[in-house]
Amino acid sequence: MADVQQSFFAQDNQPQTDAVEPSHAARRTRFEANLDPRLRGWLMRATRLHAHICSVVRVYARPGKVSRTGDSYASRAARGDQTLLFDCMRLVGDEGHAIADEILAEMDAAKPTAALPGTKDKVEEMRRRALRGESLFSPRDKRTPL
Repeated sequence: MADVQQSFFAQDNQPQTDAVEPSHAARRTRFEANLDPRLRGWLMRATRLHAHICSVVRVYARPGKVSRTGDSYASRAARGDQTLLFDCMRLVGDEGHAIADEILAEMDAAKPTAALPGTKDKVEEMRRRALRGESLFSPRDKRTPL
């Protein structure tokens, strides 16, 4: 799987495109300029994962292209190599879990509150957390009176 990861996450962070048709190579996802940079990063990583899945599926749909650089995705697909799909799905799963973990860590970064459960202060803090996109509950919140 390391060779797939190296080819997919190359220096320029562009997926391997030996099987992508020219009409698909120019497509880019554009986000609003005012989008939070962390959210933009997660979305761009998810977009690259989607592109990787699409390129692997595409080579199975049109196998037979032979690469001059060695054992390419297309030549592996032409042989019916199942490890190509397995490597792709493992990569997507691993990177998808990493993105989800980063998002969860960001959501769970809510500062703890000293307000007790059920009080107006606690309800107001939970409302503010919801507006900020954070988890409503923090494991460090006060739970019982001293």
